[in-house]
Amino acid sequence: MRFFKPISTLRKKKSKLKKNTPDLTLLRKSLFWDTDISKIDWRNQSLAVINRIFERGNDIEKEEIKRFYKSSKINEALSQETLKPYTIYKNKNKA
Repeated sequence: MRFFKPISTLRKKKSKLKKNTPDLTLLRKSLFWDTDISKIDWRNQSLAVINRIFERGNDIEKEEIKRFYKSSKINEALSQETLKPYTIYKNKNKA
């Protein structure tokens, strides 16, 4: 009967975990104020993550995202047009 997992199994799980997420010690949690950073799906939500980091992140955070994602994925995310918020103007002609 085994109580402990072999070290090789733990190392495999740890390396697999590293591949699925960027180094979270380099990313500020405040960048993702609207969600739990541990629940982010880094692959499926890559466009939103890349845009958030490049809009609000510092140089270290941007470098970590560049390391984690392929440059083609970063270029795709940054080249997409984003919708700007609507602005409501009063009609100046009506008095």
